Amino acid sequence: NLFFIKPVWLIIILFLVVNIIIFVTCDPSAHRAGQYGKYWLEFDLENYEFTDPHNNPSEPYTKMPPGFAFFLKAFLPICNEPHFEVVVIIQIVFLLIIGLVLRYLVERVLAGYGNIALVFMIFNPHSLAYANMVRYENLLALAVFGGFAGALLFVYKPRIWPAILCGFSLGLSCWIKPVTQYLILMLPFVFPFLALVSVHKFRLFRDAGAGVLAITVAFLIILPWLLHMQKSGEGFRTYSHAQEKTVLKDTVKYIEIEQLKLEGEQLRNIIMKEELLQKYSNWDELSPVQQSILQTECYYEYIKNKHYSLHVIATTAVISWLRTLVAGGTGEVH
Repeated sequence: NLFFIKPVWLIIILFLVVNIIIFVTCDPSAHRAGQYGKYWLEFDLENYEFTDPHNNPSEPYTKMPPGFAFFLKAFLPICNEPHFEVVVIIQIVFLLIIGLVLRYLVERVLAGYGNIALVFMIFNPHSLAYANMVRYENLLALAVFGGFAGALLFVYKPRIWPAILCGFSLGLSCWIKPVTQYLILMLPFVFPFLALVSVHKFRLFRDAGAGVLAITVAFLIILPWLLHMQKSGEGFRTYSHAQEKTVLKDTVKYIEIEQLKLEGEQLRNIIMKEELLQKYSNWDELSPVQQSILQTECYYEYIKNKHYSLHVIATTAVISWLRTLVAGGTGEVH
């Protein structure tokens, strides 16, 4: 009788049913490796050759860290490239694990609210959508949640191993997508603060040491990628100038098209291409990294001198956030 099944099991059964429906009915393209994974599938990892086999095999690949692509590569023996249905199943399991661990952590603080936390986590449309697509978001969520869990366990009982878990998880997340790098820089301050707000007695050496240990572990995890980026001409950074340029370009394009209603030849991204070709006669001879660095500098200079009105910037920011948050991931589910 369903009425005698524990609520947590009903939630899990419903979660599995919903995911089976999505898995069976979704567009087959959702189970193909996306742009952050497809290049790395052909990398010669035995010789540590991190190059772009499609666009420029002679140049080092720096656009995105390879964490998610390495994850995909591990499934090549059992997957029919470019389809990765097995990866989707693993991602669904990851999401369920995140939800169950969150339930456990919430129950320790607010008894009786664990199942509510579980429902909000695993039935979030964003979570459901990304778990059913071969994309990096689910793996990134697992790594970030590991950092969150480590921090929360430290509050429950200040010890060294939760700090190691937090540093390791956040370091690993930067191999997937380095949006968490600023959280890592906060670790030396976060752990003493967490100790202060916990019910346990504050100990400077233990709590400050936990923060230093966490950031050290995170840094050691990221170090191989940082060294690769430095060697490739990008500098000692986790993200590429190509990614930075894309963000700047999209921001400018978004403001000019949607807010200022500019069209065609008025758009900055079109004008800048012509300016760069005129300014650098050897443009085609420059490496992709060098081109991206110059493009990034050009966009920064343009934004600094353009002086967009505060109203335009504020409106753009609000609309951008609303599109992400209010939609709730339904676009991806569809």
